Amino acid sequence: MNQQADSAPQYTSNLVPTASATAMAQLLNSPLAIQATPQQLEYTLAQAMAKAFADMGINTTDRNDEITYLVQNMPAEVLRTLPNIRLSEIPVAINRGILRQFGNFFGLNVATFMHFLMAHYQSEQRLNAIKAHSAALASQAPKPVPSAQQIKQNRISRIATAFYQYKTTGYYNDYGSLVFDNINAMGKIPFTPSKKPAYCSKPAKT
Repeated sequence: MNQQADSAPQYTSNLVPTASATAMAQLLNSPLAIQATPQQLEYTLAQAMAKAFADMGINTTDRNDEITYLVQNMPAEVLRTLPNIRLSEIPVAINRGILRQFGNFFGLNVATFMHFLMAHYQSEQRLNAIKAHSAALASQAPKPVPSAQQIKQNRISRIATAFYQYKTTGYYNDYGSLVFDNINAMGKIPFTPSKKPAYCSKPAKT
C-alpha cells in the first residue's frame, strides 16, 4: 500500500446498511472519487476491503499478492466506472455487499468489490438519499433578493395591470392598496403627508 495513504483522511461512517434515506444522504457530503486525491481514494478502498476480509473471517496473512493487486487496481477501476461515487459511500457499499444485500457472491476480488459498489450506486436506497439530500439543499438555499430595477419593474407591471382592468371593466380592485402604494413609492401622488390619510379614507366611487 502507498505509505502516503497512512496519513490520508479516512472517510468512513457508522451508518448501518439499513439506515434511512435521510441518514444515507449525509454520506453525500464527502468528496467524489474523481475529486479525491489518489491517496484518499486508495486509503478508503484499502480500509473497506480489509474490513470485508475480516468480516468474512478470511486470513490475509498469506494473501499479500492478492491484497496488493486489489489495492493497486481498485482505485483505477472506480475512477473508470464510478467516478461520481462519494468516498464515504465506499465502505457502506462494500459492507452492504458482504451482508449479501446484493445477492450471493463468490470470492473477494476486483469483480466482486466493483459489483458491490455498482449495486449500491444504482440502488433505490441511494436514489432516495439523493432526493432527500437535494431537498435539504433546496430548503437551505437563500431566497433571491430582487434588485432595485426588478422592484421598479414589478411596480410598473402591477400599475399597468390595474389600469388595463379599469380601462376594460370600469373598475379595479386595489387589494391592500398595492397600486396606490406603488404609485406613491414612485413619487407620482402629489399629496402632502397630512392629505394622504384623508384621501385613503374617502369612500370608493361605484
